[in-house]
Amino acid sequence: MYKNGSTANITVLLSLLESNSFSEMSDRLYAYQSIIKMDKKLIEDNKTKMSELEKSSESIKHKQENLQAINEDINKKLSLTNEKKSEVDKKRADLLNEKEKIANKIKENEEKLISHQLSVVYSDNPTYSQLNDAIVNLKGLLPQISTASVKSKINSAISEAQYKLSLMNNNSNSSNDDNNTSYKATYEMEATAYYGHGITAMGTKPVRDPNGLSTVAVDKTVIPLGSKLYIPGYGYAIAADTGGAIKQMKIDLFMNTREECYAFGRRKVTVHVIAYPGEW
Repeated sequence: MYKNGSTANITVLLSLLESNSFSEMSDRLYAYQSIIKMDKKLIEDNKTKMSELEKSSESIKHKQENLQAINEDINKKLSLTNEKKSEVDKKRADLLNEKEKIANKIKENEEKLISHQLSVVYSDNPTYSQLNDAIVNLKGLLPQISTASVKSKINSAISEAQYKLSLMNNNSNSSNDDNNTSYKATYEMEATAYYGHGITAMGTKPVRDPNGLSTVAVDKTVIPLGSKLYIPGYGYAIAADTGGAIKQMKIDLFMNTREECYAFGRRKVTVHVIAYPGEW
């Protein structure tokens, strides 16, 4: 009531003056003082609570701002993550596409490599010698082939050639010794050796098979890739690879181990070209 200014004070004063006795006046004064004291306390309590409420409101506002900042940071990082994922997905798709292109190119090269032998095997009137040569050549090429469908074609052609040979029942002394035939070309070359387990320039697997066809690297402007060669002391080979240092009259012979390469060293060799691509 003390907050109402002069009107409240006059009301209190009149109330005191209307007392019937000093004792009643004293009681009324005490009551008014108690009310004023309680009113002040209530006001102070309200102020304290208002202050606490304001502090709490500020704290909530600060936390909301922090949450908003955290949320913005999360969204930013999520956006970056999505961008990186898109980049990774694109690179993965590009890689798969590139691998598919390489696989198709390897398959194309391998099919070209065996096309002549298959044409011989499936021709109408192949000779005994032609069929026998085709079997030898296909068996020699098989370890260098990596495409499953091409391997299947080779195995089917070998079976077909063997079946036709059995029907011919030809006991002639046919020979596959290319040393007794005329060569397409003969070169005296400087030879080195290499090893490893990658793929050749033709996309085939490099092989060292003394009893079959081995892999050699050549200068393809001198000896076309896919040519069949005979190298005395090394054996039959296919020119399937190239190399940065293999130029002109240089040839690199594939070996199975580093030790074999060291043992071979560098030496002069004779290289006979038995057949060019598409001729064997």
